[in-house]
Amino acid sequence: MARMCGQRPDVYLVVTDLAGGGVGHATRSQATILHNTGHKVTILTTHENVTADKVDNEYALGKVPREVPIRNLQQELGTRPPEFANDYRWAEGWVEAILGSARKGSVIVANYPAIAQMIGRANLPGIRKLWVLHNNVFDAPDFTPTSAVRANYARGLESARDLDGLLILTQQEFDDMTTHVRPMAPMYVVPNSTAVLPEPHTQRDPNLVVAFGRFEPQKAFPEAIRTFKLVVAQRPEARLEIYGRGKLRHDLKALIESEGLSNSVIMKSYTKNPHGVMARAMCMMMTSDYEGQPLVILESHMMKTPLATYAYRYGPETMIEDGVNGRVVPWRDRQALANAVIDLLDRPETVEAMGTVARQRAIAEYSPEVIAKAWIRVFRKVKLRSS
Repeated sequence: MARMCGQRPDVYLVVTDLAGGGVGHATRSQATILHNTGHKVTILTTHENVTADKVDNEYALGKVPREVPIRNLQQELGTRPPEFANDYRWAEGWVEAILGSARKGSVIVANYPAIAQMIGRANLPGIRKLWVLHNNVFDAPDFTPTSAVRANYARGLESARDLDGLLILTQQEFDDMTTHVRPMAPMYVVPNSTAVLPEPHTQRDPNLVVAFGRFEPQKAFPEAIRTFKLVVAQRPEARLEIYGRGKLRHDLKALIESEGLSNSVIMKSYTKNPHGVMARAMCMMMTSDYEGQPLVILESHMMKTPLATYAYRYGPETMIEDGVNGRVVPWRDRQALANAVIDLLDRPETVEAMGTVARQRAIAEYSPEVIAKAWIRVFRKVKLRSS
């Protein structure tokens, strides 16, 4: 994407850890998109000491442009003094000092709830303050507006009166927030983006299903494992490969063994080549309890690999039209999900047709060029109200 000309506001992206997790990858994508549209971009990291050389450049969204400086709190200030309760309190003065010489009308973007609180408190006259909500704000038991707002997001939303705008990843969450939360700041929809990757030409494994994610409760991998038991009952040759890392690895391996699936469900390590894995699978399966707008869906679509997924909030019902570019079934309906997976395994021509549509829509709706326009529209609309 060629850089656009013209005067544009300087942008400061604030994140905890730039290298790992969906938020880190999304922040890297933000940096690339905004840099390529003519903005002077600076990344500020509050926790992990990650330089450009340390960022995992092979996963998901590619390199941060070399022209984009990455500044780290610990690297610049050393060890946190004991009078500060946490790194966010400590970072407040650091951010104020950095933006003290920033051009008026510049924008600071928080990519984490506690960072939203921090920039809300910070004295940044003339700087517009935005917060990207990277996840579903609603709590258990069903992670919908019938539940309370999760504690960390509730604290972040309390600071909305001190912000100039909230950026929401999907229209579905925007609508839920408008009706049930009514935050004290204007909201705008700006989805995540995915790089336009080369079209795959990999031979698919006719028995392979894949899944990706952190081995943590949110991803609900026990649901995937128990669902796949239903798949194997009808398709004994089917295999599920689960890629990731996290604290629940041993628990998941124990579940696989207890369900008698050791030959059918394989726990894999984190991979630096998820796209190659996706391209050789018949489909990808997701059973999360909640998300924001998963980048992994867009990446799978780029590889022309359809999903079979629960209709958790948020992402599947926005990015997937059931039966057209993937399969979406009711949340926690294992049998329906198993049937969807089996249907895809049994119909390779359907996989190819859905995959073609999935890639076309991912490019048309979520490419960097498209999402860049959404950012530009927000910057034109957002008024300074936080000073």
